[in-house]
Amino acid sequence: MRAHAIDGKRYWNDAPRPWLDLAEDSTLSRLVGRPVKRFRSCHSDAPPLVWMHGGGWSIGSISTHHAVFAELSQFCRRDVIALHPRQAPEHPYPAPVKNVAALLVALRGPFHLGGDSAGANLALGGLACLHANGQPVFPRSLTLAYGCFQARFDTESHVAFGSSPVSLSTAKMRQFWSFYGGTGQPFADFATLPNINLPPTQLHIAALDPLRDDSLDIEAQLHDLGVSVDRHDWAGMTHGFLHYLPDLPQAMSAIEAISNHLERNDT
Repeated sequence: MRAHAIDGKRYWNDAPRPWLDLAEDSTLSRLVGRPVKRFRSCHSDAPPLVWMHGGGWSIGSISTHHAVFAELSQFCRRDVIALHPRQAPEHPYPAPVKNVAALLVALRGPFHLGGDSAGANLALGGLACLHANGQPVFPRSLTLAYGCFQARFDTESHVAFGSSPVSLSTAKMRQFWSFYGGTGQPFADFATLPNINLPPTQLHIAALDPLRDDSLDIEAQLHDLGVSVDRHDWAGMTHGFLHYLPDLPQAMSAIEAISNHLERNDT
């Protein structure tokens, strides 16, 4: 599964990007005990974007999301910090959440936080974990792209789109949750979102995604907490559409929206 995740996105990840400066962040890597890389397309004093990659907590990596990280840096005109947390099934919940929390504590200065799919779950889980342990951190903004937020498989979107042979399926999502072991856990399965202080949040929802209703439910919970929510619905898009940057117009529109969201909340 991990090899397929690499091979399936090779066309976009291997595209030449002569403008990209990619390096290991040795300081953060040492503090967190996990690989941390910094994607830089220009020299900027803007707060960096810390982005958690998806991949079902088990098959994604900095390599599978190379294009996503690189294009975010280019179009958002700032550094993108990428962590590769420990992975299930070798390292199930809460190991990946602890890695994310450790990174957020290790950061110095203002930052933005985001993630896609399981990475969106980890971004939210890391914040919730730190707040519960009396170590709250406060990113300038939060971006959640087609996240998985609940171990539920009977939603309308799962029923409608969960049998896809080419994109994320309900069967795959069951397997990922089984690997992860986060069902019913406080920093993974957000049937009830903890009452924590969250920054302005942007949601990206793919219309044909079995996880569409996860985002709709988390949106309602964010509103109940008084969080400012900027929602973007992407008609005709399936789960993971950001991977096809810069060739997919909808993905480019999404990255423009993310850039605007970060700029609005830089100060």
